[in-house]
Amino acid sequence: MLTSFKLRLNEKKAKQNPELVIKELEKFNSSKPEEIFDFAWEFFGGLIRPMQLKEEFVELLKIFKELDPKYIMEIGTANGGTLFSFCKLARENAVVVSLDLPAGPFGGGYPEWKIPVYRAFQKKDQKLYLLRENSHQKETLEKVKGIIGDKPIRFPFY
Repeated sequence: MLTSFKLRLNEKKAKQNPELVIKELEKFNSSKPEEIFDFAWEFFGGLIRPMQLKEEFVELLKIFKELDPKYIMEIGTANGGTLFSFCKLARENAVVVSLDLPAGPFGGGYPEWKIPVYRAFQKKDQKLYLLRENSHQKETLEKVKGIIGDKPIRFPFY
């Protein structure tokens, strides 16, 4: 319960001063999966903490790095830790699409104030699309096609 209380307190601070959060995010630079995970886990008391187990997720990040995909799609943004990790490890010109359902039944739907925080994850020449849509709707598929075209998504993550 104490951890949950601390997280809510940190979220409140972040919401009141997103510029501070963004500034700290932009300072971080690493291409090592374990360092990226640790940063996301600890950052601002868990603000962007990944939901995955460290050992499993770090191994996935190593595979991700080796694949070096240009087109990446994540379904379910949650806290943003996975999105952060993918952006940090993706190539400079990657196209990253993160899809999340506002007020989703599985805890999804990040608040609007986090959008600029999530935008701070991207590298200078990356393109990051934050779609607050239902992944089961045909209209959402059309939006994704409008972004990526017919290019293959080499790394979809659900």
